[in-house]
Amino acid sequence: MRAMNCMVSAALVLACAAGAFGAPRDGVTFNGVISDGPDNGAGNSVLSNVFSGTYAVGKVRVSGTLRELNTSTRASEARIRVTTPAGRTFVLQPFTVGGFEGTVSVSDYVFTMPVVETSAAGQWTFRFFESVDDSGPDAQWDTVTITLDDEVPPPPPSHEDAVDLGDVEDGTLIDRSDTTTGTKAYQWYKFNLTVPVNSDEQRFLDMDSNATIFNTGSTDTEMAIFNDQGVLIAQDDDQGAFNSSLLSHGHDTRGGEYDGQDPDLAAGIYYVVIAPYNATFANGFVVNTSSNATTINARLRLTCGIDDVPGASAPQAEDLGELSPTGAKVEDHALGRGGVAWFTFTLLDPVDGEQGVFLDLDTESSVLSPQNDTELALYDASGNRIAWDDNDGFDRLSALSFGSGSTSSPNGDGLPYDGRDGALLPAGVYYVAVSGFNTEHGLSEWAVSSISNNTGVFTLVIRTNVSEVPPPPPTCPADFNDDGFLDFFDLDAYLICFEEIECPEGKTSDFNEDGFTDFFDLDAFLEAFDAGCDL
Repeated sequence: MRAMNCMVSAALVLACAAGAFGAPRDGVTFNGVISDGPDNGAGNSVLSNVFSGTYAVGKVRVSGTLRELNTSTRASEARIRVTTPAGRTFVLQPFTVGGFEGTVSVSDYVFTMPVVETSAAGQWTFRFFESVDDSGPDAQWDTVTITLDDEVPPPPPSHEDAVDLGDVEDGTLIDRSDTTTGTKAYQWYKFNLTVPVNSDEQRFLDMDSNATIFNTGSTDTEMAIFNDQGVLIAQDDDQGAFNSSLLSHGHDTRGGEYDGQDPDLAAGIYYVVIAPYNATFANGFVVNTSSNATTINARLRLTCGIDDVPGASAPQAEDLGELSPTGAKVEDHALGRGGVAWFTFTLLDPVDGEQGVFLDLDTESSVLSPQNDTELALYDASGNRIAWDDNDGFDRLSALSFGSGSTSSPNGDGLPYDGRDGALLPAGVYYVAVSGFNTEHGLSEWAVSSISNNTGVFTLVIRTNVSEVPPPPPTCPADFNDDGFLDFFDLDAYLICFEEIECPEGKTSDFNEDGFTDFFDLDAFLEAFDAGCDL
């Protein structure tokens, strides 16, 4: 990199201070710039600057302060479309944070050019717009500094750069995140499959890219698997959550998303690549894409095992037991990228709005970042979705409410616990899924997939007034033979028992339960027999 002349009038203090590293070169600062309207809309602010440097530009840096003008706007919606002197165009997304109040600042956001600009010289145009256009002006850049950087990014990674996952066998569960930067945003993985994956052995191998995100803000991925000779075995675009990708090999009677739709796999070495949308794959470990993404924050989840149960299986879930009026509470439960935490509980009595019985669930007191935004869903024992929620709790937390008569009060701007999600829940087993925003909740087969990058700890609270045990059925002690009728056969049965000849199963001649068999017991039975009972 060539030495920088810090006396050049267009150069910024920031660029001069970093000159020792030889990367930031020239920049421009704009003040009071409105960010509004869709891309190429009439409300866009369009500004330009002519740079004179002849160095190649590999990166663009952004620092500045954004001011909220509309309470509905999110900082992550503020975008800057850059057009280079050569006519190339790309979009900057300096923020990942969502809603904010007042102002929010970014310091040295770095965008890697999808194609290196061979010369900085010429006019650069900057169009300020919103990915989601709210009514009225959305936001204003009080100040924004855009700096050109002559650091050339590394070439795209190849399969030889793959992260080695080691051996994959029955019981393997891998859930990892990796970040890679290059002229193209690919992430390669390698593993040694020690067992064959096929339907005959009812063995499966599933992978997904849920929660992968690129520096463009996109979560739309493509994924492919190759053998160790570079032969393309399978690829997928959008079968995962929200245009993420998944591959499912082997056992093909499980139902749901992971139904073994991809080819069986022999034991051996395999390579998997996660790439941006519009990728194409070919034999020889070939990957191509027209995406401008240059950094991938990849998430790969891989599972392998035996599943000999036809149809979709219930998720592994923490059992909260039989619900009583004390309810249940899960505190400080860890949640990772793309994570879905499952819980199960049993209702011994129905939740019935007509009887004043309620069931409320919420995720108040959760602490996730970068956004404290949860989702919540309830499924029955057959995997059918009953209800789900995103933001019915405080701020962006979630809550569900069934039945009537709740004693719970909403927190802040949360909705009241008024049974809005259903008046009746039959007695039985239920499953609860807790995740971050954004999550897909399928209608059946417990199909829940999340692309959330919100991580941290959550709290799940379940409140109810159902009984701990069902009320005992009405009894008639004088129906001594338990045939459902009160007649002289009962008197005969008791007298035979009283004489210690034979008692009906589960019966004793100690009718008044005082620990002795005597005429007081006979007298007690005759009183009960004369009183009768409803049968």
